[in-house]
Amino acid sequence: MTNAEKYLKNENYKKTLWYDFKNWCHDTKINCPYGIAFEEFMDEQIKITLTEDEKIILKNVSEKMKTISRDKDGYLMLHTEFHVSDYDFFGYNHLFQFIKNGEEYKIEELLNND
Repeated sequence: MTNAEKYLKNENYKKTLWYDFKNWCHDTKINCPYGIAFEEFMDEQIKITLTEDEKIILKNVSEKMKTISRDKDGYLMLHTEFHVSDYDFFGYNHLFQFIKNGEEYKIEELLNND
């Protein structure tokens, strides 16, 4: 996940924001060296840091579980490959706060990211 994916609604919003940013720099007639830094920030991959509890939990879930997500109601869910089976993970809703409703993360990538 990039910063743009985290902070912006969609790719078109990123383009609109970038366009507005460039126009603002031009309209205010200031030298605006931040454009490249802005684009680099938006394209940068986010490094998610798991808590010790989150690491232990993910290391101990069944190897069949490939992804973790939050459903539209905010409940954590575990998924097998291709979502053949989905399991609620309600007891851990207070953890994994970086996962927002509708977002899904690969468990292996989360564990390797640390």
